[in-house]
Amino acid sequence: MGDKDINIAGMQVGRIEIGGKAIMVMMVDNIIPQCALDELAKIDGVLEVKMVSL
Repeated sequence: MGDKDINIAGMQVGRIEIGGKAIMVMMVDNIIPQCALDELAKIDGVLEVKMVSL
């Protein structure tokens, strides 16, 4: 995110069972451009990337 000048304000991780799939939620200060989401999706082990605005 630093390469795109996007500040990570907070991050939470969790999973349901030991050794199971994990989830990561990042709170950011800016909207993440699609090109950055595409880069995140290419990281080995990342199954899905979604942007949610609340």
